[in-house]
Amino acid sequence: MASLSQQLAAASIANRIMRLGVPMADFLTMLAHENVELGDNYLNEAAVVNLLASATDQVVVTYRVPQGMLGILKHFATAAENPTDMDNIRWRLRINRSPVVGFDDMIGVISTLVFPLRVNLQLFKNALVEIVASNLTAVQINNVTAMIRGTIFPPEAFAPELLASMGITRR
Repeated sequence: MASLSQQLAAASIANRIMRLGVPMADFLTMLAHENVELGDNYLNEAAVVNLLASATDQVVVTYRVPQGMLGILKHFATAAENPTDMDNIRWRLRINRSPVVGFDDMIGVISTLVFPLRVNLQLFKNALVEIVASNLTAVQINNVTAMIRGTIFPPEAFAPELLASMGITRR
């Protein structure tokens, strides 16, 4: 049996999750899929664009979590055909068109396609993931690449009876 302090901590975490509007069952499903589980589907998207000569944001790669699925963005990577161009590109990672704190104003080499950056960000139903780039120079930058990788899976796929035993129901 959990101690009173453990119960209070669990209640505090549950309260914060519920205020975010995330069903507890979805949150627990995410925890269960932190490592790849049998039956998870892989998310692996990449794209190449030419960045126009302006500081406006251009979407390089995008992915929308299918309705009725959850996901975890595990890695992302950025690259340019000419490595010296990397210092002239501002990168932003966005989820649902909102910047991800800490990944919303990156300049220079962040990761490589061979060794992508590990992030582990939770993606809820119908979430839109984008890597956006802007050119900081007055000339076009050709063959700019971004990649996102992760997994998607159905909610409660791991053990609905566990959720029920904890008194957690889908809302």
